Amino acid sequence: MKTLYTNGNFITMTDQSIDWLLVENKMISDLGKGDRPVSDHIIDLEGKTLMPGFINAHMHPLPAGMEGTTIPLFECDTLEKVTDMIKRHVKTNDETFLLAEGYLSMLIDFDNKAFKIFNDISHDHPIAIKYITGHGMIVNQNVMDRLGLNHYFITGEKMSEANNLFSDQAVDGFIHKVSNEAVSKGFTTLHTLVHGELSDNRDVATWVAEEKDRQALKVQVLNFVQTMDVDLVMNYDLPRIGGCVCLDGTPIEGSAAFTEPYEDGHEAELYIKDSDLFEMVAKAHRNDMQCAFHAVGDKAVHQLIDCYQKVSDIYGKKDLRHRIEHVDLISDEKLRQAAELGLVFSVQPGIGYLYGKGFDKILGKEREKLLNSLRRYKEAGVTLAGGTDSPVTPLDALLGIHAAVHASSDLRKLSIKEALEMFTLGGAYAGHEEDLKGSLEIGKQADLVVLSDDPYEAESIKDISVEMTVVAGELVFKKE
Repeated sequence: MKTLYTNGNFITMTDQSIDWLLVENKMISDLGKGDRPVSDHIIDLEGKTLMPGFINAHMHPLPAGMEGTTIPLFECDTLEKVTDMIKRHVKTNDETFLLAEGYLSMLIDFDNKAFKIFNDISHDHPIAIKYITGHGMIVNQNVMDRLGLNHYFITGEKMSEANNLFSDQAVDGFIHKVSNEAVSKGFTTLHTLVHGELSDNRDVATWVAEEKDRQALKVQVLNFVQTMDVDLVMNYDLPRIGGCVCLDGTPIEGSAAFTEPYEDGHEAELYIKDSDLFEMVAKAHRNDMQCAFHAVGDKAVHQLIDCYQKVSDIYGKKDLRHRIEHVDLISDEKLRQAAELGLVFSVQPGIGYLYGKGFDKILGKEREKLLNSLRRYKEAGVTLAGGTDSPVTPLDALLGIHAAVHASSDLRKLSIKEALEMFTLGGAYAGHEEDLKGSLEIGKQADLVVLSDDPYEAESIKDISVEMTVVAGELVFKKE
């Protein structure tokens, strides 16, 4: 494959499906086989593979930008390993807020004794430990005192207040870091879940400005503002709302809401009342706004589908492509209903691939078999949009594609073509951008990624490297 570049024209030569692709004014203006158009600059790709740019349908940009600047606990499976990792980063009397990420509560119990150990090693340095799911945080006494807390475990708004301890300079650095990392992994568009990560929402204006008029970042964004305040999002002039507005939690923390109890007998409650959910979705639907909610357990998933159905019955079915984020478990009946409503499932196959062990002990073997059954969803006719939920999993489409192709059961497995489509056309469709993005076609935007190997032929898809990324005709990343 060869690529030619000149004065905004981008032409790709390949001995595979097409010989050349011409870009003019940020768009794919022509493609074909045989003799290539004339160009005054040639970049030889030496047989590498060209694809439409990847679209990440679900990721948390601020926390993802923090990753790598934080204390990594992802490989720590004992309290001793956690404390040793924190000790390496703590400086006595340092007021810089430190965040440790990747704490897996399924492996490590945290009690008052563990808190004392954690607090003793912190040396009055403000530190927080965030759960790998992002749905809980443990803070030391310094942070407790700053936030006026009387307990070390916090969730929701208190986590946002803890994140506020980051400086403006740090927040700006996180934003640019995640943009640079995204394009280095072949992402040309991110569906960003913003609002609520910082209690003062310092970052939201940056993300909204990027969507309106690509100002500073290399990657393009579509924002999902995580709120139930429809008027607020209308003031932002965005046609979508939600993201990780949570109807339930996660199985790891025992807070995902299932119709049947967990194996230990406890039941998790739904976070939002039916009436409140309906009121918000109905208002958004009437104003032609796409909705997206975090729903993991079948109790939460079914609640959301019932709400979408009721709104559609009362106010009419529209092509808004309301979304469900995660969808770990769903009944066959509700799956058919979701397909009939035209809902989009925003899924993250990398989560089960990296952290899937042990769920049979939490939920039982029969339910575990049905978790994240992408094959069922696909065969039911539901559109799947692939995401990473970063920083829960790495900001890496190829890992997610690999995970779907090499899933642990046939119910979860997709073909290579289907997995690739999740992170290209599926994401474009989920963002109402399928006429602009997601495939190499004349008239579509020149969002391109060059891969070191062909995913259809590579021994390991997750080990393929990204060689180049082009966003709207602009070369934004080239591997050194």
